[in-house]
Order: sequence, then structure tokens, then C-alpha cells
Amino acid sequence: MTLLAVYLATCSATPSVDASSASLQGWRIATTGSPWLDDVDLDDLPVRYTDPPFWTGENETGHVVVYRSPGVTAVSTLAYLGRSSDPTTFSIRPASLLAAGLAWLAVLLVYSALRRHLSRRVALGVSAVLALGTPVWSVAADAMWPHTLTTLGIAGMAFAASRDRWLLAGLMGGIGLTGRLHLSLVVATLGLGAGVLRRRTRITVLVAAGSLPFLFLSAAWSRWLYGQWDPAGGYPQVDAYASRATSQSPLDLVLNHVGLWVSADRGFLTWTPVVVVLLPALARSWRYQPDWARVLLVGGLLYTAVQGLMNHFAGGTAFYGYRLTLELLLCLTPALAFALPHTRRWARAVAPVVAGLQVGAIALGATFNSVGLALDVAWTRNAFAVALVEVPVLAVAWSLCGVLGLLVARAAARDGGSAAQQPQQRG
Repeated sequence: MTLLAVYLATCSATPSVDASSASLQGWRIATTGSPWLDDVDLDDLPVRYTDPPFWTGENETGHVVVYRSPGVTAVSTLAYLGRSSDPTTFSIRPASLLAAGLAWLAVLLVYSALRRHLSRRVALGVSAVLALGTPVWSVAADAMWPHTLTTLGIAGMAFAASRDRWLLAGLMGGIGLTGRLHLSLVVATLGLGAGVLRRRTRITVLVAAGSLPFLFLSAAWSRWLYGQWDPAGGYPQVDAYASRATSQSPLDLVLNHVGLWVSADRGFLTWTPVVVVLLPALARSWRYQPDWARVLLVGGLLYTAVQGLMNHFAGGTAFYGYRLTLELLLCLTPALAFALPHTRRWARAVAPVVAGLQVGAIALGATFNSVGLALDVAWTRNAFAVALVEVPVLAVAWSLCGVLGLLVARAAARDGGSAAQQPQQRG
């Protein structure tokens, strides 16, 4: 419950145009029963933190609506039930609070999945780093982003797969793909991969049975809002994504993918360097990993490859850390956790320090609602590094985070927390 309190206390009241737009559409549906914004003067709304402040446009029937994915607008509706329909009272805070709760649930599901194979202390430590040392805190728990749903869906798939509850895995994957349609790659990889590895067609059928209805529900939602049967919802620019992928030079595509991994302000490894420390252990432990963890990681890599084709690596502005590789992070976390018993002495010494430093870096932006840097400097400058230069005393607090990480790890080791169970090969 402490983590939930932290998330609720630090979620944003001034998010990006993406989260503001989803919140606006949810507010309109919840308070009037209609999605149309024709009679709403957007200039009167007390939310103008970006330009434009909302992603709106006319649908096929001429009504003004918000263009966002089906899941984030539908879930945002729950946050505004019983609230006033007066536009001057609109706030994105209710949706942000709901996002904080959903992110907390995602971390809880990851912990439960890890606990099936690892000691309580190890599972708790990994979950704490995931919750406080990654953009799960600064993005997914901050406001109603699509990643709030995708990360919840992946966490739910891990939880269900660890218990051989494959219909539930499909249902949670279905929830996730309403946030981003191409998360269906992860769902399909889990269902097909686990089914093939275990030679059980029933697994594939159950995952499909749980997830496919959400494609229909997304299409039906889009038909209502936008006048077209499209499960992508408010992303009618799928054709534009395809055009972008085919019109770029091979070098540009490669550089964009590299940016997802190592750019200064949006790189996955830049903000999550503990992954680099644990990669050797991951390689050594691969054959001993639960099959569902291996398949989930493969799905995350495929998703990220497609993500690099569809989006600019920076992922826009008005957030802290990275967001386009959050799904990869959730897919990778179980495999990294199960690799911990295979770490060498140097990694056991270094990983806690690096994890502590990650927590310190993310905490700054998540606590003070930092929005990161502009797109044109995403390759060369880092928001946290800029903060250290501007306020040098932060370096002292950051260093203490690394020391604290090491002390906590050593205390856990003395109490027997390092004696993690050997993960079984099958989930």
C-alpha cells in the first residue's frame, strides 16, 4: 500500500496532450453519455499545458471527438463517473489517479508472478526497482497513457502464465492491446510460443479465446466514436505509420531503432542500465528459464522492433524517461529476475548500486513532474544530467541512493534473501 500512496501522491495534474486528450474524452462520455464535443469550447477548458492541448478532430459523421486508442478513452470514463459536466470543472487529475492505481496493480501482478519461482525478498526487490527505478513510475503511473494499459496487460499475462491460467493470460493481453493494437504481437507470441514449446494446442486456443474479443470490442468502440470498424481506434494513421516505415532509408530506420536503446534522453539502456549488468546472467540462465518468461521476452523484442518502425524513437514530449520501450521492460523483467541466481560476484555487487542510482534518477522526475527534454536534443542531452548540472547538490542525494541500494542488498543477503529458488524450466 505504500507504493500505491507514492503513486497517488505523485501522479500528474499537468500531463501531455496524449493523456489530456484521453481524459477529456472519458470525462465527456461519463458526464453526458455522449462522446461528441461539438458544443464544448476547448479554449474554456482549464487544461492548456501543450499546443495543441488536445488531439481532436471530426469523425466520419462530422462530430468532434478525441482521437486516442480505445482502451485509454474507455478506461478514463471510469474516472469521471458521477462528476460534473461543466467544462470549467474539468481536470485530468481523476484519470491520473486511476492510472496510478492501475500501475500499482501491474507491479503487484509482476511480484506475484515472480514469487512463484523466487524468494519473497528477491521478488520484492525486483518489483521495487521496477516500480520506482523505471518509467513505470514517471510515465505509466503518472497519467493515463496507453502504456498504463499495455504494462498492466503484460503484467497480467506474466501472472497468469506463471499459474498456467491461459484464458486469463489472453484476457489480460486483450486489455493491453486496447492500449496499443500492436501489443497483439506479444499476446500472439505468448500463446503460440507456449503452445509449441509444451506441444499443447489448448494453450494457444485459450489465449486466442481470451484476447480476440477485445479486438472486436475495440472495433465496436471505434465504430461508435469514429464511424469506422477499426480496432486501432483513434489511430487512423496506421497507413501513415506504414508509409513512414517504407519511405525511410535503411540508415534512418537503423538509427531510429538505436535511439530506442541508447539515445541520451529516451534510451532504454540509458535509463535502465541494470539490464546491461544482468545480461550475462540472462544468457547463462536462458535454458533454465520458465518457458513463458522466455517467450514473453521474445514477444517484447518483436513488439519493440515494430515500435521502431512505427514511431520516432523519442516518442514525443512532456514525459520523463522513455515510454516506447516500457512494454519491452515489462516483458524483460521476469527473465532478468530469474537470471539473478546465475549472477557472478561482480554483478551481485554492482547491480544493487546501479538499481539504487536508477531509483534516484527516476524519483526526481516522477516526484517533481519533470517533462524531459525537447525532441531535437533527445540524442545528445539527458534530463537528469541537466538537472545535476543545474542543481549540483542533487549529485550527493543521487550517490546516496546507490549506497542505499548496496546496503539493502547486503542486508537481504545476510537474512537469506539471496538464496533464491532455482526457476523451473516450465511455468
